[in-house]
Amino acid sequence: MPATPVPLSLDPQSDFRVVIIAVLLALLSGVIFGLAPALQTTRRDLTQGLHERAVAAGGGGIHRWNLRNLLVIAQIAVSLLLLIGSALFLKSFHSAQQIDPGFRTENLVIVSIDPALAGYDQKRGGQIARDLVEQVRRDPQVRGADLGQFVPLGFGGEGRTIVAEGRDENAESNRKIANISAVTSGYFETMRVPILRGRNFTEHDGSENSARVAIISETMAKTFWPGQNAIGRRFRYYNREGSFEVIGLARDVKAITLGETPVPMLYTPFRDLPDGGITIFVHTSGAPGPVLAEVHRIVRNIDNHISITYEKTVAQHLAFALWPSWMGAILLGSLGLLALILASVGVYGVMAYSVSQRTRELGIRMALGAQSSQVLQLVLRQGMLLAAIGLVLGLLTAFGSTRLASTLLYGVNPSDPMIFIGVTLLLAAAAFAACYFPARRALKIDPVIALRFE
Repeated sequence: MPATPVPLSLDPQSDFRVVIIAVLLALLSGVIFGLAPALQTTRRDLTQGLHERAVAAGGGGIHRWNLRNLLVIAQIAVSLLLLIGSALFLKSFHSAQQIDPGFRTENLVIVSIDPALAGYDQKRGGQIARDLVEQVRRDPQVRGADLGQFVPLGFGGEGRTIVAEGRDENAESNRKIANISAVTSGYFETMRVPILRGRNFTEHDGSENSARVAIISETMAKTFWPGQNAIGRRFRYYNREGSFEVIGLARDVKAITLGETPVPMLYTPFRDLPDGGITIFVHTSGAPGPVLAEVHRIVRNIDNHISITYEKTVAQHLAFALWPSWMGAILLGSLGLLALILASVGVYGVMAYSVSQRTRELGIRMALGAQSSQVLQLVLRQGMLLAAIGLVLGLLTAFGSTRLASTLLYGVNPSDPMIFIGVTLLLAAAAFAACYFPARRALKIDPVIALRFE
């Protein structure tokens, strides 16, 4: 289950209707694939059958593109596609764990509340949030506790169109959307988001009569003032009065996904409760679990009616960001392993059947002096040709389909040559093994018995 901001309720219990449908589908599959060859046999023309038998005895191989061969090719192609997909997601999951999201990833507690749902107005709700943070800071296990409107790799905040002052506000290059987050003065230290240039907020910046100031991200500075010093520049919201002065430049953080290109981010001093509530970020000295429970208790003591909309440790929170890669690897890996087994069984079945059908032919070849290596090569060539066709089709399909999942792959080339080559060799080895054992059995054919075989 993903650690979604909104709890999901799914019942994984068995349902007798699902079981009945599964059993019926299994029986139906057995009937269909059992009747198909039976009906084909009843309609078979004897003259044509003798002719086909003679062709098979004389040439072997896969000259006839029957359903059996086509199914084996399809199995191999699908197996390769699923195995490549699972390998890409596994590598993506490993890469995603190494990505720096730009904020603290250990000993951090995240608790979102919305006093407005309990009837508080913006001013009173803002004061309640401050009081709550003050109580949390008294805990000896807490190193820092601050408020923030936006939860990185989560939710919250708001988006506004920003216009730099001194330029045409209608120019497309001067109108960019930025994520906005109201924060308290210690937020950047608690979240370990360094101020690269300029200064941090002070308590005075959050007062009602103070000048409007803001701290912006690196990307926002590069977007509006490329190659220039953004400190001291002014901007405003599109079609709104009043401007902000840039007093600091903060490092970029991942806003929505780990693999995203950084987007402009704007921080303003926290004053009143914003729409959608506020989030408490708590940096702990030890394991964050007990502090999470303590924050929950403090909120309930202040007002039991205040809604706690989200509460997680940062490890649990990051699990949601990593969930697409992890789930993709598990799902495609399971299906890929199943497909690999089915493809191997399919190739083995076709080769075993082919050897039994060609017993007379192989016996004649050995009676005429064919070497064991020649017989082995003859049988292997038939199976590996099927495998080669399946692998080529699987590679072509994988090259196109893996690009569709590129947005879910973090730090991984969807056409990673090492993965494509490695998985192809793995499947080719499995197909070779499935061909080899029937081929070895062909070497044990007694030419005298084979000549009498019908």
